[in-house]
Amino acid sequence: MINQSIGKRTRANRSPQAVPTLVKFQLEDIIKHYKDSYSVIYNQLSALQSSGTLDESQEFVLRSILVYSSSIMDFYFHELGKVFYLKMIIGDIKESNDFKKMELPLEDIREALSKQDPNEWFIKSIVRTMHKSVFQSSEQIKGLLKSIDISVNEICNNSIGGLKGWNVIKEKLDEIYRIRNQIAHQADRSHSNADYYEIDLDDIKKKVEFCHQFVQDIHQFVSKKIS
Repeated sequence: MINQSIGKRTRANRSPQAVPTLVKFQLEDIIKHYKDSYSVIYNQLSALQSSGTLDESQEFVLRSILVYSSSIMDFYFHELGKVFYLKMIIGDIKESNDFKKMELPLEDIREALSKQDPNEWFIKSIVRTMHKSVFQSSEQIKGLLKSIDISVNEICNNSIGGLKGWNVIKEKLDEIYRIRNQIAHQADRSHSNADYYEIDLDDIKKKVEFCHQFVQDIHQFVSKKIS
């Protein structure tokens, strides 16, 4: 059941920050933030479905829905990575091999050693590094999961939504990422003739629902892993 209500809205300052602020969200926080955003997408899709044939302006809304769906998945993975990295740093969970090999700038290490709480600065350095990353393609997501010691095969084997087989998931994620990039970087126009690419409501709905199920499967799995 999707919660279609939208809670009290707060807005962050969009001014650029040299170092992203470190906020230590818990797992229940990040899935709540994700679901809050997904409820907006769900409501928009429902409104488009009830309107019948889409006009050009509604097709633009549909394009934005796909981009936003990828974006909230990206946000979820960023926050998931921070939760696990922090737990590895303070010793709550076992460090992954990728985490042990993680490279940090020397200036960050020097500053960390001068602090009363060096763990705080190490996680800030990791957050700053992750700030430049994108977790929307299959390889990007697989790499993040590997860095927090989670195998994609474990996710597939424990899927509650029937997402069986990484190759199938990989293909779907990369198709969504390709279309997302066409919309975000090409205005969804063909380079050959500048015509808009076709866009179909049912197809976009399936892609959005797939991303949603993928995030839910991962969240269910990681919640058990660090509970």
